[in-house]
Amino acid sequence: MNKPEAAKRVAQLHEILNEYRYEYYVLDKPTITDAIYDSLNRELLALEADYPELVSANSPTMRVGGKAVAGFAQITHSKRMLSLNDIFSIEELEKWEARMHKLLAKTNLEYYAELKMDGLAMALQYENGVFVRAVTRGDGTTGEDVTHTVRTIQTVPLQLRQTKKAPASVYDYFEIRGEVIIPRVEFERINAERTKNDLPLFANPRNAGAGTIRQLDPSVAASRKLQFIAYSIEMDLPELATHKDEHELARALGFKVDPHDMVCKDLKEIEIFITAWQNKRDGLPYNIDGLVFAINSNSEFESLGIAGKAPRGAVAFKFPAEQATTVLEDIRVSIGRTGAVTPYAVLTPVKVAGSTVRRATLHNEDEIVRKDVRIGDTVIIQKAGDIIPEVIEPITKLRTGKEKIWHMPTEINGVKVIRPEGEAVARLADLTVGEVQWQTLIHFVSKAAFDIDGLGEKILQQLMEEGLIETAVDIFTLQKDDLIGLERFAETSA
Repeated sequence: MNKPEAAKRVAQLHEILNEYRYEYYVLDKPTITDAIYDSLNRELLALEADYPELVSANSPTMRVGGKAVAGFAQITHSKRMLSLNDIFSIEELEKWEARMHKLLAKTNLEYYAELKMDGLAMALQYENGVFVRAVTRGDGTTGEDVTHTVRTIQTVPLQLRQTKKAPASVYDYFEIRGEVIIPRVEFERINAERTKNDLPLFANPRNAGAGTIRQLDPSVAASRKLQFIAYSIEMDLPELATHKDEHELARALGFKVDPHDMVCKDLKEIEIFITAWQNKRDGLPYNIDGLVFAINSNSEFESLGIAGKAPRGAVAFKFPAEQATTVLEDIRVSIGRTGAVTPYAVLTPVKVAGSTVRRATLHNEDEIVRKDVRIGDTVIIQKAGDIIPEVIEPITKLRTGKEKIWHMPTEINGVKVIRPEGEAVARLADLTVGEVQWQTLIHFVSKAAFDIDGLGEKILQQLMEEGLIETAVDIFTLQKDDLIGLERFAETSA
């Protein structure tokens, strides 16, 4: 991509990300998932890294939160409510750690690990030990006063507990920050109730939490089992030497804190923490959208300072997304054993659910027409667990006018392509073509030829139908990521 093309793409991404952000933060009506937003945002970050001259002050990558909603009093934060830089792999985590070693001129660092609650960021303020104010993050500098609804949350202490662990100054003025969340069970109850009342459903628990907190009538919030989970104390207290100390003081003062937080001595312990929660997160009573790792020493953390919208001393590790965006470079067809002609998408390689995806199923011609998928589109693809990747939909707002509508070929290698009446699948008129290809492949992997162990007829049939192989030579070009997601192909087999 040259600079003029990059500039045009950057402008498109600015427009669509700003629109999605407005829908999410201001209207509380998101039309895309967080994974799709993250995917588009990472594309913009990559373009800005390649062309620094295209970075502007109004870029979505320069922002922290959303616009304050009219109708609520606007409160300026005592200290900016920052966001965190996202990382998506162990390799990125290693690079972050290397930067910490360099900036702090030491390698024996201690980290604090905790779950990243998928909620609404909130600052709570106390005067003379009594709860007086709750402020949303807003744009990071100014937020909305939502004291009237947050006061109804049972995990928000209306008065700080007395504890010998707390310095006396805490009872004069105190500020703590955290996330307002809705447990999964309560989220399901709320949506079931809205279904009965013929009301639009909330997209996810975070959306439900934001909608509840912004109610003018506090009785709505009181009827829903919201929780406030604290994550940091915004006070310059010499007694708090570490982030762990902050969590312990928060608990002593009566706040609910992530019970799974822990100190990690090195990157190996962080990796163990990541692996554990990738496997256990679905069993939690609430949603998390990743993990947070921070330098445990508060003095070291503060000395690292801020870079743009985020502190250098902490990162958010995001779990592999099951959805992502990429460019559909071409639409090709595979020929099955029975002569079935199946279209598939050739994609710009993209990481989804932990593996690199280069192809995705398009099912049949009717599905392509129904979704209006075109060659050159930026598309949303999905790969859940071991399911074969599929194209969900195009992002039509990113079209340039150069996209091409695809049509099923009328013939392949001189053989007509037909579609029997009432069927969704197109086929070759001469069914022997597919059978000849099939018999050639069967012979190639047999003991009489290359004797490829484990590559039986059912797997060969999958590979043909998914467009991964057409001839025997294609077998040697297969990559691990091509196989994960096929039936009978788990991680070990691949």
